[in-house]
Amino acid sequence: MKTILTILAASLLLAACASGPTSAQQTAALETAIADLLQGQVTAESTAAPVAEATTAPAATSADTSGVAIPPTAGCLPINTERVVGTVVAIYNGDAAIVEFNGDEHEVRYIGINAPGPEEPGGQEALNANIALVAGKQVLLVMDVTDVDEYGRLPRYVIVDGIFVNLELVRQGVAFRSSEPPDESCKNTLNQGQ
Repeated sequence: MKTILTILAASLLLAACASGPTSAQQTAALETAIADLLQGQVTAESTAAPVAEATTAPAATSADTSGVAIPPTAGCLPINTERVVGTVVAIYNGDAAIVEFNGDEHEVRYIGINAPGPEEPGGQEALNANIALVAGKQVLLVMDVTDVDEYGRLPRYVIVDGIFVNLELVRQGVAFRSSEPPDESCKNTLNQGQ
């Protein structure tokens, strides 16, 4: 139990640090709570208030209002655009998926990346990587500028299990960065993934 509490305290400390400046009171309360944990003198009641106060973090390093964890690598995500949680019901290539939300299925095209089709060289690897990341899972879809593209697809940034999918596919080498103006909030982040 002490190990679990120590890990929790360390996680809270990291979240507090990532959230930006904290007051001296918040820092002191967090340090005291961690010291108590390490000495085995803590109860849930003694740490709840200071830790909760000290760990308020922006969406880029904490849970989104949807409850989905946003990884630090997705700090480029637009803040004031539509965010929807849906379930991936089908995948047909390495840079898109069919996602069900609000009672309908929508074709979602991952913003800022391109992957070869399954019949092209490297396409099966891209498809398999996409399947491994999102198949059957709940995903957070984040709009940039364009709501629906000329093909009726929803261009979106995709987050699953604390992973920025668009970036992860580029990092794995199965997709490459693609310029898609005006949807370029994460252009620099995706360029760094190559």
